[in-house]
Parts: sequence; C-alpha cells; structure tokens
Amino acid sequence: MPFADLLRPPAVVRPNREPNMVALISLFWPGAGHGYLGDWGQAISRGIVSFWVLVVAAVTYAQSGLGVMTLLFGAISFGFWAVTAHDAFQEASNASDKVILRGKYLVYLVVGILFLLMGTLVIEGLQANAKVR
Repeated sequence: MPFADLLRPPAVVRPNREPNMVALISLFWPGAGHGYLGDWGQAISRGIVSFWVLVVAAVTYAQSGLGVMTLLFGAISFGFWAVTAHDAFQEASNASDKVILRGKYLVYLVVGILFLLMGTLVIEGLQANAKVR
C-alpha cells in the first residue's frame, strides 16, 4: 500500500436525499440543504456568507434607502441564494460536476464581495467627506 493512501482521508458517504427536498431546504436558508446532506463545512460557510450579504443590504437600505449599494448587495444576496439551492440540488443528485460554487470558487466570491464592500465604503466615505466641506 502506498504511503499516500495512508494519508488520504476516507471517502465521505453522503446520505441519500431527495434532490428537490434538498433544494427546497436550501431555498429556506442558503446552506441548510448542504447541512441536510451532511456537508457541514459548506453549510456553515454558505449560511454565514448569505447572512452577511443580506445584513449589508439591509443596513444600507436602512441608512440610505434604495441606493446603488442596496440594490447591488441585494442582487448578490438573491443570486447567491439561487446558486446555493442549485448546488445543493446537484450535490443531492450526485452531479458534482454541475456544482457552480465549489470550495475555492466560494472563497473567491467572498474575497470579491469583501473588496466590493470595501470599495463602496471608501466611495461613500469620500462622498460624505466632500459634502461636509
């Protein structure tokens, strides 16, 4: 037996779940469908990212109404919600090759959203500073 086989983690046996039910659960809250499948890492990360983007959209709406930042983060939140339900359905259907946001792409999305948030906050801060003067 090769040494690499000793270090390889054991194959994860995923419970057999109805794909439509998994997608429905994921539509209730992003990541919940992945949790139902037993993929808790994806479930927690998708749930946190979804909550975070939704809170950013709600806070910007509360502070400045229906502005560009509110619409942008609302659209990102809705898109992430739909993609997470799609991915949960594909995982439950054993069609992992059709999953859109695999591990590293989810990380890239989060980093991109962080840069977008920081950029919009800098622009909002500069605009507010210009109004004060």
